[in-house]
This record gives sequence, structure tokens and C-alpha cells, in this order.
Amino acid sequence: MGLLAAPEGGVAAVGAGLAADPAEFTAAYWRHRDRYDMGVPPADYWGAVARDLGRDLGPDDVHALADADARRWSVLAPQIAGLVEQVRATGAPTALLSNAPHPLAAAVRAAAWGAWFPVKVFSCEIGVMKPDEGATGPSRRPSACPARR
Repeated sequence: MGLLAAPEGGVAAVGAGLAADPAEFTAAYWRHRDRYDMGVPPADYWGAVARDLGRDLGPDDVHALADADARRWSVLAPQIAGLVEQVRATGAPTALLSNAPHPLAAAVRAAAWGAWFPVKVFSCEIGVMKPDEGATGPSRRPSACPARR
């Protein structure tokens, strides 16, 4: 589960259309996830997951899986939404640092709540993942978050 994302549905639900064993799908999903979060194309990631499961995917399958995965992770958990709203009400600057593949980065930017974070740093765009110290650098630059006035 992500810090921001709602856990409903779980990872196994993303692969429901593959008719794979949920535990096997979940293991394959996480086995290759770091490379996906670092920016490998969706076809490469989902192809690796499918190969682990003895399946072949076409372009439409890849698109459906990438879309379902991005939707799953881009739904903001209600309790987190409330917390972020409270922080924003104080005028404190906010930034988002996320291990995320390109489709998820696009979904967050398109989500209404994405606007709550003027600075968004995604691992797929900087080539570094949390907890690597290099991942936090872009969000800590003085220019990243506007100062309170």
C-alpha cells in the first residue's frame, strides 16, 4: 500500500483479466516493479510480468493493465485527502515525491488532487527511487516549494 493511495482492490485486482492466480500475479508484479518505477516502458514491465505467468500480451492488454494500475494507485485515500487539506489550509508548502511509472505520473498530474502539490517528483522522470537519498534532492531545492508569504 502506498502512503497516499487508497488500498481498495489491491494489486491482484489489477491483473484480474489475466486469469492468473492472485498470489502469483502479485509476486510477478512486485518482482519487476522497481524497473517500471524507474521508467521502463509499460510494454517491457507488463511483458515481464506476463512472461512470469506464462502469458503473452498484446498492445491492448498492456494498455489495459497500465491503465488499471495507474487508476489503482492514483485514488487518494480519504484520510490522506483530509490531512493534506489541513496542511494546505495552514499555508505550508507541499510537494509530492513518488516512486511511480510514467502512466501513474500522468494520472496523478491529471487528478484533481494532483494540483494540491505544486511540485511533483516522480522516480520515472529522475531515474532515482526512494529511499535512495538522490530521490529527495529535487523536492528539497529552495525553489521547489514556494515560500509562505
